[in-house]
Amino acid sequence: MAEAAEKNERMSLAVKSAQSIMIVQGALGLLSGVLLIAPLAALGGKGDVLTSLVLGLSVVIAVLIGWWAGKWISRRRRVRIAALGLECLMALTYVSGRTLDPPPNMYSLVLPAVVLLLLLLPSAKAWFDR
Repeated sequence: MAEAAEKNERMSLAVKSAQSIMIVQGALGLLSGVLLIAPLAALGGKGDVLTSLVLGLSVVIAVLIGWWAGKWISRRRRVRIAALGLECLMALTYVSGRTLDPPPNMYSLVLPAVVLLLLLLPSAKAWFDR
């Protein structure tokens, strides 16, 4: 009976906010992927390969982040650790992409930073450690 009550406990506001932002990141990553296909195809492989790889990697990571956020029915510690790792990867792709070719917007860095901060809060840690 105690296990059922524990599973039905509501997410903390920090965890729910982080999950929502991660889903938005996934949607934006999917949209970016769709919008990047045409210009990259038009270049026919003549563009900067490294920039294309970093952009493609950030799109894949963003979609993976959105998918992972939808899997938060588990409250295991490894779910939180994996989310922190994915957000760190997303921030790193922004930084590496910024050195290659400055992107027009900052959401690629702001959203991972906000999610990292939210998931590092004590309330989020307590929610996942149960």
